[in-house]
Amino acid sequence: MAQGRSLAAVAFVLAPASCYGPCLPLTNMGGIYTTVATLGTPPQSLNLVADTGSYNLLVDSTLCSQPECAVHNSFDPNVSSTYLAGEKVVVTGYGQGQVRSLISSDTIRLGQRSPSDTTPALSAAAVPTLLMKGERLKNWDRASYDGIMGLGKRNQTDANTTALLTSLGVDRFTACLGGQGVQGQGQA
Repeated sequence: MAQGRSLAAVAFVLAPASCYGPCLPLTNMGGIYTTVATLGTPPQSLNLVADTGSYNLLVDSTLCSQPECAVHNSFDPNVSSTYLAGEKVVVTGYGQGQVRSLISSDTIRLGQRSPSDTTPALSAAAVPTLLMKGERLKNWDRASYDGIMGLGKRNQTDANTTALLTSLGVDRFTACLGGQGVQGQGQA
């Protein structure tokens, strides 16, 4: 980047079956880009890191009793009327360590249609979700996010669930530099 210049904003355009779609603003949290999503009914807000190297939706949850989990916004499945409990617990590896999670599903909502219309830009029911039960992540207690939004391109995850982008009907996305008004061709 040229000295004296900065990027005003970064956003992802998630585009179901086309090159244009809803724009999700990303916030720079000290070199980690996050976006806000809601999970469940009523919606519970979570700050998610956009991760192109994974495929799952992983969120901190009230199922995790470790002190490191308590410092985050934790999804509470007991207050969601759209929560579908699972029975299988999986261990998933990330660059910072491992997470033990319950495979479940719920409704996710991302973005909004416009600055004046707060209707979710993208919404899907029964999206496979990994609810954190325990973690061995380096510095999780200091992380600026509550979960991971896996944006990797794959239909199935290692946990044998439908990948997040597939669940959302998204086959490509574009990173828009400069704000939500930027348009472009999304490439797979």
